[in-house]
Amino acid sequence: MGWKISLVIIENNNKFSNDELLLKKAGFRTIKKVDTVDFETALGTKNKICIGNINDNIVICDDYKLTEYFLSENNNLDLTEGEKNISSLFLNSEILAVACHSVSDFHAYSLIQKGKKTRLKIVSQEEKIEFGEKFEEENLLYKDAIQIEDELFWDLDHTGNEDDYYSEPNLMEEFTFGITKRRLGVELNLEEADEILKTYNFRVYDVDDYVEEIKRNNAKDKTWVRIVIYIIIFITIQLINQFMKSK
Repeated sequence: MGWKISLVIIENNNKFSNDELLLKKAGFRTIKKVDTVDFETALGTKNKICIGNINDNIVICDDYKLTEYFLSENNNLDLTEGEKNISSLFLNSEILAVACHSVSDFHAYSLIQKGKKTRLKIVSQEEKIEFGEKFEEENLLYKDAIQIEDELFWDLDHTGNEDDYYSEPNLMEEFTFGITKRRLGVELNLEEADEILKTYNFRVYDVDDYVEEIKRNNAKDKTWVRIVIYIIIFITIQLINQFMKSK
């Protein structure tokens, strides 16, 4: 089965229950509730945000609207504006962001603890980026890794043959679902998750005008404006030089 999921899981010690405030803090300006679905449906919902409650956690199925920025915008342990705002609502909680896409063996996750990002890892077939210390669920996977030169491999089939080893991108499911188990208590790709996947409390929201995306697009527009101005100035100088030479 191919997997394409994107989750933000928030430890909800204080029984927070204001979806609209949470989405506004995350950076969305237009918010409209349109449906209620189960967890399994929420995982596959496109172009919307679904928010539910699992095992004393708030679970946000965000279709990469949040995790694109939480996991890729800052390739370090700095918090994005959206992460800072959400963390301010959950000062003593963990916030775990996890995403994967089986087409490219991409998987990524970050862990925020008490308002500070302590771990970030992004892996695809092309690259691996990581910051911070590995946490318990990661170490369970890394303890079986075999290092060959600068890369890690796993002998999952116990063949002892290097040609049969799995690379870290090949372990997309093991990392993605092993990490989410930290907060959800089960691995979503196994039968043990059948019960929680039926949980019917995920509120579905239409959202628009994401602040982080607006800022990124504005930054791109400003860059292009600068480039155009530089080109105009360069051409103007060249024309003046040509005019002066012709006199």
